[in-house]
Amino acid sequence: MKKALKALICAAVTVGLIVSARALFDPSFLGASSYSDFEVGDYTDYYFQQLSEAEKQAYTAVREQITLFPRNIEIPELESDSLSKVLNSLICDDPYLFMFNSCTLVSVGSKHYFAPDYLMTAEEYEQAKAQVEAAVQDMVSGCPQDSYAALLYLHDALIESCTYSDTDSENESTAVGVLIDCRAKCSGYSKAYKLLLEAAGFNCVVVTGSASDFDGNSMNHMWNAVEINGCWCYTDITWDDPVSDTGEDICRRVFFCMSEDMLRQTHYDFDFRYDCSDGSYYYYNVNNSYYNEYNSETLAAVAECLGSAAESGQTKAEFMFSSQELLNQAAYSLFEEEDIYLALEAAQLSTNEVRYSIDTDLKLITVFFSTKD
Repeated sequence: MKKALKALICAAVTVGLIVSARALFDPSFLGASSYSDFEVGDYTDYYFQQLSEAEKQAYTAVREQITLFPRNIEIPELESDSLSKVLNSLICDDPYLFMFNSCTLVSVGSKHYFAPDYLMTAEEYEQAKAQVEAAVQDMVSGCPQDSYAALLYLHDALIESCTYSDTDSENESTAVGVLIDCRAKCSGYSKAYKLLLEAAGFNCVVVTGSASDFDGNSMNHMWNAVEINGCWCYTDITWDDPVSDTGEDICRRVFFCMSEDMLRQTHYDFDFRYDCSDGSYYYYNVNNSYYNEYNSETLAAVAECLGSAAESGQTKAEFMFSSQELLNQAAYSLFEEEDIYLALEAAQLSTNEVRYSIDTDLKLITVFFSTKD
């Protein structure tokens, strides 16, 4: 029996914040941009809407000037916690702002400045942004017309094009890592998925919080909240891109369009203002492969899933169960009492070989099969 897969968890990008003061006549800040009145932009982005008035003013000043690569940007006076909130809001609301991921707060007399710590030059940024935009458009161009199918298509396309990596590379925390370098960690995956979905016409938010790996260790993490047909749900691209014990890269749909109750079994320390209680778009619900009981109707649904998988050219089918007890019952009936052969017969599926894996953490059974010619 194949060993259970372990999903990869990664640390969300840690945004550095250094608060400092400089002398009133620091020559390097004589050219700082200056405003007598700070404006608030008409942004509708999720995190912008959560900010205070002064924080929105700082957010607006930075977002409207940062692509010009100024040495510093004048902002209202903010506490360090507020500036950190502004910085995170900018990076999560607009993943194209990957030219920096930290800043220094500089006070010169009665004025205050946001000094970005740039990761690249303006020329390098323009080149990288153009590459990311082209990659986004290329991937989105293949989307199906159906909304749910489009979400799933982009989910799978992103996973298939990228490999999880958590080294010291700054790109791994950005969409550049996913769409150009094809190596990224959770912050890169979530930001790239946001760019793809928004280009395809969906509302998408990067969510930050914590998650537990399958050894019970808590880590910082990033994933997405997605709106489909007026319903918000959660998708974790990183956890759907695991690597098996044999090193095989696999695309899963376990964390695709989850309800909040489902997600909170493994994810926590996050706050999202929109209701995500509807689980009707969860992948296994949509495909009639999420079960709250095991009986003859369940076995018929398993047979239907096997047949559908074979018809679409796949060589595996997955079934998820609502509890550990139910998973154990289903595994015993399918493989010890050999109900699986009844399902294969009902699916009119003639196979050369049948294998299976049981993931007790996810309460998931995967059946692998090869069809006869």
